[in-house]
Amino acid sequence: DRSPAGAQVFLVGTKTDLPRWEHSVSQGEVLQYADSNNIKYVSCSAKTGQGVEQVFEAAKSQILESRAPKVKPVMTAVVEVRR
Repeated sequence: DRSPAGAQVFLVGTKTDLPRWEHSVSQGEVLQYADSNNIKYVSCSAKTGQGVEQVFEAAKSQILESRAPKVKPVMTAVVEVRR
């Protein structure tokens, strides 16, 4: 709610290399928060490198998608005329 208009926001969970019992919040809580706030969630581990590329790919995709021109769909029909 406090982000500027047009800002792209998503949630990144880190330290996925740690055991689940060492995490401050559960995976379920994170997914529920992301879903209820309509934001994308990705996770990674900087230590192992797992998911790091996906974090940047998700950011890139979301930014590019938001900047794509909004084109209204046009209904077309193909009619074959025989004489």
